[in-house]
Amino acid sequence: MQEIYNQMLHDKHVIYVWEDLDRMFSVMPKGFTTNYPIERTAKKIPVRAINRDSKFSREWTAANNEKYMRESRFVSSDEFGTDIEIFGNKVALFSLRKDFPFGVLIEDAPLARTLKIVWQELWDRLPPASTA
Repeated sequence: MQEIYNQMLHDKHVIYVWEDLDRMFSVMPKGFTTNYPIERTAKKIPVRAINRDSKFSREWTAANNEKYMRESRFVSSDEFGTDIEIFGNKVALFSLRKDFPFGVLIEDAPLARTLKIVWQELWDRLPPASTA
């Protein structure tokens, strides 16, 4: 999974993501969840995130969006247990299973373009996250 995130740092495209921050922080090593946003921000790679709405997700984004070049919106949902990240002509699919988390990277421009359209349609329907 970390190799895929490193690819995002290398490619330097805006990252469009559906994410479950609660699950991400419970599965990924603490060093990764601390260091990756710092590295991404240093490379000036912004993130536009559709987050699963939770208390933790709202608190984390309120404290970190501006610092880490993020813009977030929230969708009410049961636990995703996944992250889907679109960057350039690539799509990263992460299963955040506690027993065996894994990721798959697909490089296909039509697939990335289609998922970006679907992502944008949902984004446009969600209200911006409050910064207060």
